Amino acid sequence: MKLQELKNLIREEVKKTLYEETSGIIIKSTQGKILFTSKTAKSIKGAVEEAVEQGADLRGANLNYADLRNSVLSGADLRDADLDYVNLSGASLSHANLKGVDLKSANLSGADLSGADLRDADLDYVNLSGASLSHANLKNANLNDANLYRADLSGADLSGANLSHANLYYANLRGAKLNSADLNYADLRNSVLSGAILKDADFKDANFKDAKFNYNELQKAINVPSSIKK
Repeated sequence: MKLQELKNLIREEVKKTLYEETSGIIIKSTQGKILFTSKTAKSIKGAVEEAVEQGADLRGANLNYADLRNSVLSGADLRDADLDYVNLSGASLSHANLKGVDLKSANLSGADLSGADLRDADLDYVNLSGASLSHANLKNANLNDANLYRADLSGADLSGANLSHANLYYANLRGAKLNSADLNYADLRNSVLSGAILKDADFKDANFKDAKFNYNELQKAINVPSSIKK
């Protein structure tokens, strides 16, 4: 069986066991606890939107592989939810509580996560290209190999975050907090770091070509490539 066929099979089994029941669409936790039941929604997207609108507690929800494209989930409480491989492209998640969520390999391209709480979240290999993360809290988040091409991270708190090998090409990091962040091998070409806090940030082998930054602030970082030092 090919890898893609296996993924499709897993996705269908997840839908059957976690979402679709004769009594409606049920959202369960990773432990199997029923968190919300919708008797009117026609899809998992509709059920999740209904749950958020009604202020349901979706902490620890198991939504991996779910298709939530363009969903409206602003202010949702999804702490510690399993969102592996979920499609949230174009979704509105502004000010959502996503602390500790598992978003490995998820698609969040073009999503609005402004002001969202993503502390300690696992965003390994996530696609955040073109996403808005302005003033989001990403403290200690794992963004290893994340795609942040043209993402807006202005004013975001990335202190202690793992951004090693991240694609930050043309990213807006103006005024962001990057103190003690790991940016080893990060691609920062054409990015904007003006006003960013860089104390103890690790830039080993990072690519700064055509990036905009404050030289004095950059001196507070570690492993800064010698080619860009003043």
